[in-house]
Amino acid sequence: MSRLAEKLELLHEYGEALLTRVFHARRIVTYHKLSFLSDPQGSKVLGAALRKFPDATNAEKTPGFEALLNISKEVAEDLESVYFAILDSAEFTVSAANVIKEATDTLKHFQLDKNPITTVKYLDVATQLVRIHLLLSSIPEKKSVVLFFNKWHGKYKGLEEPAYPQAAQFALDLDTPFKVLHGVVNESS
Repeated sequence: MSRLAEKLELLHEYGEALLTRVFHARRIVTYHKLSFLSDPQGSKVLGAALRKFPDATNAEKTPGFEALLNISKEVAEDLESVYFAILDSAEFTVSAANVIKEATDTLKHFQLDKNPITTVKYLDVATQLVRIHLLLSSIPEKKSVVLFFNKWHGKYKGLEEPAYPQAAQFALDLDTPFKVLHGVVNESS
């Protein structure tokens, strides 16, 4: 198996595990303990706090934000798992784009009869990337999760999450997942 095929295989395996994590993150946000993000009072507070998203410097000054932040302390483990699923998806997107670009630069013409293993793995990774983005786009309140986890981390751990800018930008980009995917594909071409 070629080095490129091995990279594609590893990326696909990681993508499968990530897809499972994103699915569970969606279930947590939609059906479980993070419902405080979408209750009527929470929606008003979030609307005000997210007006300047991803800039989170003045979110604490929003009336009611501190009360929501205290509620989020109770569900910190779930909040953390959703946040890191989003962040890991951002990193997967970058890695997949790099490997797809390498594959398109290396193999100008994919032909199933000449490079069957590499061609299939390439298509698997491309499909995996689309599946992850579509599932992520169906998670409600992505920006709220990212903002709240960052502020929770700052309040209870003493410093804000170092990868917050990357996660926040990715959450913004996920509002229009097809634009992100189109950009990844165009960069690879």
